[in-house]
Amino acid sequence: MRIIMTLVMVLFLSACAKTTVVLLPDENGTVGEIEVTGAQASEHISTANGYTEVGSSERPDAVKTMSTAKIEKVFGEALQAEPQPPISRLLYFYSDQTTLKPESLKEIPGIAKEILAKPAPEVSIIGHSDAMGEKDYNLQLSLRRAETVKALLMKDGVPEKSMYIFSHGENDPLIPTADGVSEPKNRRVEVFIR
Repeated sequence: MRIIMTLVMVLFLSACAKTTVVLLPDENGTVGEIEVTGAQASEHISTANGYTEVGSSERPDAVKTMSTAKIEKVFGEALQAEPQPPISRLLYFYSDQTTLKPESLKEIPGIAKEILAKPAPEVSIIGHSDAMGEKDYNLQLSLRRAETVKALLMKDGVPEKSMYIFSHGENDPLIPTADGVSEPKNRRVEVFIR
């Protein structure tokens, strides 16, 4: 599951004791919304680059649109420091095995390259299973799948200390099914690279 957050920039202007709130679209261009409340009034922002200013005892100003050039000038340094969104990769396994399917095995070198390109990577490797078999067995199978991916990434130079493994078993299916149903897309490992 991917969580998308809309970036909100806030600037405290000490000279005039006002707060500027700017609503920026996320990396996919999606714009959320925000309510800015001041002294007994509020302004609703739901447009890209919409902004308002408010002092501690004032009503928020009417919403305007801030130019991209001004956003870069005022917030450029903060935007540069913003962490990049995590990279997510899915790798699939054969039924009741810790053997990656060939197309997933081919992705390992590329995933290792993506990890090694990060200055201080943090990698979550999460094993999953379908709903075939007992829950406890599937939890262990998922853990072994995650360990398999970790070992393959280590062979391609990814440091062990940057990887963390987890097992969800059949508890977080990509495709919801009834108990006892075989679903190839649920037999997976998710790799999240931050």
